[in-house]
Amino acid sequence: SRLYLASVHSVALVIFFIFRISLFLSIGYEFPEEIGFTTKSIAFIKGLWFDNVIACYIMVIPLAIMCIANQFKKIPKSIFNTCTIFLGIIFPITFLVSAANIPYFDYFFNNINSSIFNWMGYGATTGGMIFEESSYYIPIIGFLIIAVLFWFVLIKIANKFHSITSRLFPPKGLKGYTFTTLTSIACISLCLFGIRGRTGYNPIKVSQAYYCQDPFLNQLGINPTFNLLTSALDDMRKE
Repeated sequence: SRLYLASVHSVALVIFFIFRISLFLSIGYEFPEEIGFTTKSIAFIKGLWFDNVIACYIMVIPLAIMCIANQFKKIPKSIFNTCTIFLGIIFPITFLVSAANIPYFDYFFNNINSSIFNWMGYGATTGGMIFEESSYYIPIIGFLIIAVLFWFVLIKIANKFHSITSRLFPPKGLKGYTFTTLTSIACISLCLFGIRGRTGYNPIKVSQAYYCQDPFLNQLGINPTFNLLTSALDDMRKE
């Protein structure tokens, strides 16, 4: 069951990478001559770091459910279905934010943030601006294709691992239950550490993505969903 979630987690990270490389290639940004391949690649490593934070946020609830269900003899199909529906709804939302970030970044040279909520009061106007601009069709179609493919892969993975777990023998005796409990604690601890994103007093912040003097590379590594949520939370602070 935990391998099922790990597989979905890996697929999500690959999709986040696809959106990041799409942003990198589509902007047409001209780098200074001193910016080489090594410096550029660091942005993608930073991106994997931030993408993993968002993926762990999404995974923590299904992981807790699976760990509890794993203590019983068999994991029912309904548990797999529930986790699949949850992941199939939440992950595509983050993919939509990543897709929307491509034209947003191209226009503002900044990752998508809480300013988009100011447009909610002008829904018809905003919708017209989006669907009347032909350059937005590519990220929209790209998102729809990826969302459908993600659902297809998600269901395939869920069916495969449910079939595997249904054939496994349940843990026997105190030793078996102790082993599953310890592995569950370890997995949840890793997931919580992934949410925190770093050691130290403070959890990961947007500033952790900055590593060079180039403004594009410093922003490329930030997950758009992370930036959107962080900016929204900052707006809610009284100070």
